[in-house]
Amino acid sequence: NGNDVLSGVTLAQFNLKSSTGESKLLTVNASTTASGTLPTTLYLYNGSTLVDSKTVPSNGSVQFTNLDTRSGSTIPQSDTPTTFTIKADFPANTVNSTYASTTIQSVAYQTPAGNTATANGSAVTNANQYVYTKAAVIKLAGTPTISVSNPAVSTGTTTMTAVFPL
Repeated sequence: NGNDVLSGVTLAQFNLKSSTGESKLLTVNASTTASGTLPTTLYLYNGSTLVDSKTVPSNGSVQFTNLDTRSGSTIPQSDTPTTFTIKADFPANTVNSTYASTTIQSVAYQTPAGNTATANGSAVTNANQYVYTKAAVIKLAGTPTISVSNPAVSTGTTTMTAVFPL
């Protein structure tokens, strides 16, 4: 969004695992709170795949729906959970040092048998993430000189020294 000052701020992560066969994510209900300005948009990702995005209303509650029709909604049968991430864009008028978090209220999915079910457990509350609209920028003045002693040692110590010009 061209009016946003900070894009792609991670606010939440949650894991889903399907142990009986391939499942499909159907719905994710989430609520976002902030100490200052709410984000303008929430994005649901499966890894680097954007599954869906929603505009955040003034109450902070967002429902990602019809996810089974979107790329990235599949939860393969595996012992390894699939991690979903919710990212946010914050508007240009965001107060410096605003903190925000997103809670996953509920998740509905389609079972391998084609039935609709809701994930077990309580809501997943994520930690506050701080948003800074201003921060120091640190740049190297030049290329450091790097030297290494004993680079081919299979046992013992190898030392690397970096000298940064001022």
